[in-house]
Amino acid sequence: MGDLAEGWSGEDAYERLQEARELDREVGEAREAVRQAEDSLRLNPRRRLVGDPSDELREAMSTLEHSVILIRGLCRSLVDLDMVTGGRGPDPELRAAIGRLLGAVADAVRTFGDHVAARSAQDRDCHERPNHDLLNNGFAPASRHVIH
Repeated sequence: MGDLAEGWSGEDAYERLQEARELDREVGEAREAVRQAEDSLRLNPRRRLVGDPSDELREAMSTLEHSVILIRGLCRSLVDLDMVTGGRGPDPELRAAIGRLLGAVADAVRTFGDHVAARSAQDRDCHERPNHDLLNNGFAPASRHVIH
């Protein structure tokens, strides 16, 4: 959606809405990866030695889910705007402002994903936690996709 400032069409808005809806599936997969990691950890006899990242991961997933809801709402609003304006879309000033907003959201999600990944790597190095691969294969890709 970074191309919003350059040009816009109702078709573009609808395509972006479909992409935003697809994020729900990816976030769901990440949530499932976290659940599997929690189950595995619960069954691990070395649990006390490796620690429990469950609370942090659940909080990270909630933050990611909120970001997806925000993006989906913005995309839905653009589709609605297309209908209301008869296909003209937002005026250039509003389009530029929305583009800047989406850029800021992308930067925030990217930074948050980097923070969670770095913290996970730090914890793994300290405790050699199991299921780190599930985190990297679930949460991190989903957070990266939100920003595209």
